Amino acid sequence: MKRKLTDSHLRTTATPGARRRQLRDGGGLALMIYPTGVRSWLYTYSIDGAKKQLTLGEYPAVSLREARKAHEAAHAQVRDGIDPAEVRRRQLATAAAQRAAQRGAETVATLCDRFIDEEAKKKLRERTWKEYRRQLTSDVVPVLGELKAGDVTQDELIELLEAVEARGAPVAANRLKAVLGAMFKWAKRKRIVRVNPVVGIEPLAAEKPKDRVLTDVEVRQFWTGLDATELSGAVKNALRMILVCAQRPGEVTGMQYEELTVHEGRVIWIIPASRRKNGKTHGVPLSTLALDLIGDREGHSGPVFIGPRGAPVTTHALSVGLRRNIGETDLGPPKKHGKRKRHPIQIQPCTPHDLRRTAATMMSAAGVGGLIKPMLLGHAPQHVTRQVYDLFDYLPEKTRALDAWGRYLARIVAGDAAKIDNVVEFAKAR
Repeated sequence: MKRKLTDSHLRTTATPGARRRQLRDGGGLALMIYPTGVRSWLYTYSIDGAKKQLTLGEYPAVSLREARKAHEAAHAQVRDGIDPAEVRRRQLATAAAQRAAQRGAETVATLCDRFIDEEAKKKLRERTWKEYRRQLTSDVVPVLGELKAGDVTQDELIELLEAVEARGAPVAANRLKAVLGAMFKWAKRKRIVRVNPVVGIEPLAAEKPKDRVLTDVEVRQFWTGLDATELSGAVKNALRMILVCAQRPGEVTGMQYEELTVHEGRVIWIIPASRRKNGKTHGVPLSTLALDLIGDREGHSGPVFIGPRGAPVTTHALSVGLRRNIGETDLGPPKKHGKRKRHPIQIQPCTPHDLRRTAATMMSAAGVGGLIKPMLLGHAPQHVTRQVYDLFDYLPEKTRALDAWGRYLARIVAGDAAKIDNVVEFAKAR
């Protein structure tokens, strides 16, 4: 059989045009070129008086040499009176039946492992998928692990979630429901199960939106009260930095000296996309107050907030530190001889994220609002139509905003709250 095509010929001529066309190689083999850009190898043959076609793959994923090899095999079947298209159909049906049988035998335990490895690890942050894995391993696998994934009923899942709620963890039950929903949705998409049994299950407990915002007096008591605690200097400064910069606790504890850069004479904290919730790089101009918390940067590298044992401060350390040192109640019963021990910071309990919420709320009183406020917090405004914008866009406005907020916070800490104005100079500059 004389062949007509060559690799060099294909590289120069196999380009899409306005109309469908084909490049013939001989023996019924041709490369079909479509206006959409798709290029497919096609074998045209006749068997039992009927004209048929068989697709052999797309070019260039299937090379000329590979297409010819597949063509020769199919052509040999035609010579023997065998329809290669029918052979292909039977092979696909057999493979589909085997996959269906395998899916039917897949257990919940296996499904949990596959979901984490094939889906969660690829699309979620490490901290998130590890939490998913912990929930599935602790609460799901011990109870439903040996069941076939396709046989799990909604009643069984409700019973599982109610058991979690019954141990005094209603919020954990809601979180587990969300994880199960994501897992079975993925399993349905992968045809591992036919239905998602989580659909239709109501949340087991109503969750109150978090709205704790410290007052001016509480902010002052918190800031100055930290010095009376036994927390490390790094933990104290990290907590204060959340208030100063209004960034997420995890982003603050993960701050690296290498993320601090100078742009037009101003120190900018560049939070990389890998450490941000929305997966987008974020630039934060640092105020004088923020730079005071960081201290000397010369010659330093790695994490900014290092604990006394040489390890970076964690968000868990921040949460524990607040839980142990903040509260209006006494820490325990009075000793036989002595006074009842009191919390060093006598305000209502709060969390690290409450500090960020407080900063975001108080920024309005400092004259920060409109477009700039969500950009400072790292929230992309919904009405911004540009898909890509420069990291240093709105830098002057963000700088003025954080400087204004820094001055406002400093006055609160100094006990000058009654004299705080609305930072008119910033309001005029917006």
